[in-house]
Amino acid sequence: MASHPDAHPDGFWSSCDDDQPGVSIRPLSQADLAALLAHLDHDQDQDQDDSIGSGGSAPVVAVRVRASVGRPGASAAAEYRRRRATELATWARSLPWRILAPLERHGWAVLHDLAIPNSQANIDHLVIGPGGVVVVDSKQYRGRLRLDEYGMVWHGRHLLVSALRTTLWEADQADEVLGIADLTVAAIVAVHGASVPWGALRAEGVTVVPARRLPDPLGGLSPVLGPERVAWLADRARLRFRPAT
Repeated sequence: MASHPDAHPDGFWSSCDDDQPGVSIRPLSQADLAALLAHLDHDQDQDQDDSIGSGGSAPVVAVRVRASVGRPGASAAAEYRRRRATELATWARSLPWRILAPLERHGWAVLHDLAIPNSQANIDHLVIGPGGVVVVDSKQYRGRLRLDEYGMVWHGRHLLVSALRTTLWEADQADEVLGIADLTVAAIVAVHGASVPWGALRAEGVTVVPARRLPDPLGGLSPVLGPERVAWLADRARLRFRPAT
């Protein structure tokens, strides 16, 4: 052991900072021991001084225990999972935007995220084109949907009657705001994540399709509007609806 003080106040321990949790042991000089004993009460200090003065040659050691809690990198992994989940959710919500965008090349006008007047509800997507006017509501589910023998749609143990009727109500509100006397605004639920029986189904007056297949029911509608009427209704929607956010 060196006879002179180390320049680093904890020089003997510096290498331990890079080690895994464990025990470090080194011999103490008389000066080191005296510094440690200064923190003890008077009785313990006196007992230790007597022991030192007895001339015992047994080495005195100091034990330093290092411990850690948790798993290295756990917080970083959790943050990655959180950010990844946020990215996937954002991607899923924007999927109808990307799917509906090509419809504009075929004479459709697409409006997104419209606030319903005098309500806290909003319309996810309003589509106006040759096939008429359609409200599209985006829903995120996992697993699969099923249709029971009574024509009710289920997601697991949850009955989706309320969700479908809400979408139908949104279509009725769009009809009132636009003042379309000769047309009925159709309602579609675009499902993200879950499979839909037979690729599409209809319940409670609402068509339910996987989001990726959203253009199919729109393209299958019979033409009822000409280009001028489509443009007029789209302008009317932009004037009468405000953005939800």
